[in-house]
Amino acid sequence: MARRIASSLGEALGRDVSLPLLALVVVFIAIIVVQSSVFSYFGIGLLLGSAVPLVFATIAQGLVIGLSDIDLGVGYGVGLTNAICAGILASHFGLGLLCLVCFVAGYAALGALISVRRVPAIVVTLGASFIWLGLGENILPTPGGSAPGWLATIYSANTPLLPLPLWLVIVAAAAAYLVLFRTRLGLMLRGYGSNQDAYVAAGWSRVRVRMLTYACAAVFLIIAGLTLTGLTESGDPTGSANYTLLSVAGVILGGGAFSGGRISAIGMICGALVMSLIGSLLGLLSIAPSFATGAEGVIMLAVIAGRRFWSGENK
Repeated sequence: MARRIASSLGEALGRDVSLPLLALVVVFIAIIVVQSSVFSYFGIGLLLGSAVPLVFATIAQGLVIGLSDIDLGVGYGVGLTNAICAGILASHFGLGLLCLVCFVAGYAALGALISVRRVPAIVVTLGASFIWLGLGENILPTPGGSAPGWLATIYSANTPLLPLPLWLVIVAAAAAYLVLFRTRLGLMLRGYGSNQDAYVAAGWSRVRVRMLTYACAAVFLIIAGLTLTGLTESGDPTGSANYTLLSVAGVILGGGAFSGGRISAIGMICGALVMSLIGSLLGLLSIAPSFATGAEGVIMLAVIAGRRFWSGENK
């Protein structure tokens, strides 16, 4: 009976979306039970505010995983863009913009290196993570800086109907969907990630696909850095280090697969929200933050173990 219910719900919502959506609903209900005041305009805004940067970072990670790669530099990549925004963009807009453009170019170069030299992505992105960290610490040796005035104004705005963080999550979902299902890049990503040899035989370039995908991922990391700067009104190159594993967990929870080609825009956003809200729930329960990482790991393992049951497969 439980398997039939799970199968029916999976067919109604889409198997890649139903499980993370159900997990999100369960976590959100648990938070409301613990703290009912969360279910309000300002409560939801406060709750989702810290989740928005992770949502955009997870989209970036999802694009890379869609190629059957993995990016171990997501956390420090967001940290670098956060440092650029708070340390350079706030006082020298032109120079800060140039640094962000160079960041996109650097990510595209990673894609080229992986394809041309056939170096595993896990090795290249791990090495790049130390570069992002070093550059970020040179820009901001200690946490500080300030958010650009225009960014602080945008992030503190009271938007109609829904709080700004929720609007940003909706924008993130729309952007991810458009990139994955309404652009040529999305077509390449979904097809190339699951069957690279066939796409190469059809005349597609490994280098071009990876360069475009990694550049697009860098754009989402920049947006993550901007939202993090707007949220904290400061910069910290190491403050987002845990985004690397959280983003991977969000993609996998959202229906993604390391084999590539399988990625859900809505699913990975729900997964990112779940991973972020777990920390908020533990905080409301007065549980030490050190337990949050363990809880996130348990959730990720439970999802991976339960996916076969949820899909209704017997083999």
